[in-house]
Amino acid sequence: MEEYETLSDSEKATSIRSKIKNIQYQKYNFELDLISENAVYEPNQLTISETQKQIDDLDARQTALQAELDLLG
Repeated sequence: MEEYETLSDSEKATSIRSKIKNIQYQKYNFELDLISENAVYEPNQLTISETQKQIDDLDARQTALQAELDLLG
């Protein structure tokens, strides 16, 4: 990652934590979408599959950001 000399490690960590929190909000909303879709008489399997894919992608993003945060110590 490119160096950002004007940002302290604390500022970088705060930014990463903010992004992780945003991902967690997004994941929660997608999980609510899954609950809602599964509640109907005939759930749309394509919707369920696409929503789960979104959750999986967010998990990968969160893992990558957490690794970056861990590097900061």
